[in-house]
Amino acid sequence: MKKTFILETDDDDSEKSILMHELGPDAIFAIWDFDQWIRSQIKYAGDDVHTEYIQALKDVRQELSNQLYEKGINVDHLIS
Repeated sequence: MKKTFILETDDDDSEKSILMHELGPDAIFAIWDFDQWIRSQIKYAGDDVHTEYIQALKDVRQELSNQLYEKGINVDHLIS
């Protein structure tokens, strides 16, 4: 299947728009990798890791999830 994307812009930021389109998939993968890194840090934290650190990671992961949800982005759906 072949899809064509046409970007028409009237503003002076056309290069920025093109870059956002081209780098979008990489950004999604970076967000997913970051979420998975946080998940791994929480899941495999040893007994020597402070509970405050683990809670901070959980809070960051939840906030990332909330921000994506508010923008209608489901990274798991896009990756799988």
